[in-house]
Amino acid sequence: MESAPKRDCYQTGVKNIVKSLWKMKMILSHAFFAFMLICMSGCMVSGVEYIIDEPLNEAQIKEIQRAETTKQEILKWFGPPVAIARQGTTMKIPPPGPTKKGYEEVLSETFFELFSAKHEIIEGHIIYYYYYREIKGSFAAIGLLGTSKKRLVVSKLWILINDKTGIVEDYLLRTSE
Repeated sequence: MESAPKRDCYQTGVKNIVKSLWKMKMILSHAFFAFMLICMSGCMVSGVEYIIDEPLNEAQIKEIQRAETTKQEILKWFGPPVAIARQGTTMKIPPPGPTKKGYEEVLSETFFELFSAKHEIIEGHIIYYYYYREIKGSFAAIGLLGTSKKRLVVSKLWILINDKTGIVEDYLLRTSE
């Protein structure tokens, strides 16, 4: 008769283990569901930076010496310009971006006006034009709500060169955001 109580204890123990495993499974499945819900509705912050054009080297811009630097040095430091302004002509300037399809036509006089207050513009003057554009941005989200900020940074460099002597007479750098 002693075997009956042992069997009851054994069955009760197994039932308790099964109940405990079932409770543990339910707790884990609820915890997993809660974890997934938190992950899907969590907070996300991201920053992006897209470089559209070849960056202008600011250290080399500082090395430009008026009435000393040569056209050859400018080409060595910065490469070929985006456009070359010659008096009485219309320049074709490529749009920003990696595809650079098409051109915008700009009268060269608009570039010479930048230097006309300080310099007498002569027939042999040319202007090398360089630019650099970059998009900087950030994105933040909490759940399904999000916000983003983007800003376009544009640096433009105009270099006035006497084409007869090959010497830089002046330059102008403007950066805007």
